[in-house]
Amino acid sequence: MDISPAGNVTAYGNLAATGAAFSGPINLQQVAASLMLYGAGSGGYGFGVSSYELTAFIGPASSFALRSPGYAGPIVWKVDSAGNATTTGTLTVTGTTKLATYAPSIAPAVSAAGNTPAAATALAAATNIITSCAFGAGVILPVPANPGQIHIVRNRGTNALLVYPQGGAVIEANAPSAGTTIAPGAGTTFIATTTTSWTFG
Repeated sequence: MDISPAGNVTAYGNLAATGAAFSGPINLQQVAASLMLYGAGSGGYGFGVSSYELTAFIGPASSFALRSPGYAGPIVWKVDSAGNATTTGTLTVTGTTKLATYAPSIAPAVSAAGNTPAAATALAAATNIITSCAFGAGVILPVPANPGQIHIVRNRGTNALLVYPQGGAVIEANAPSAGTTIAPGAGTTFIATTTTSWTFG
């Protein structure tokens, strides 16, 4: 089946329509229900391979979304008109993943603060450059979403930097919530071994 830019539909096999012909959105369905092409009154379009397969919808913003079996289910994969992809579940790649660009988050000018975990500056970026560090000041790591989460911390301040784990977590064999020190001019990489523990080096 071909659909031209002008909206003309060409079918190369048998085609059955579930409704009367009209000039509005297309609503076609194969008799065996193995192929469906719908035009939704809300401005979205869609098609489904079968009731056991994912269904794709193209909405009013020219987005492409895959829904779970039974096309009324939640969107599990969406690509908008700018090419941005969003998934609400876990993305598993069995082949090679190639990135044209890699843009990890970076905080290039962070000021350490306080002298307790509660008063320390919260880190969020993957790479954090501490440019100002008063005596006894520190930063605090985020709660890791998953084991393997990485945060790079570099101390460009003039004093030793304290780095605390968040929410009662531990860094190596330290006591819960106890910080570890990074000397001026040094840096380290913190890796979450669980959601409540970190290692570094």
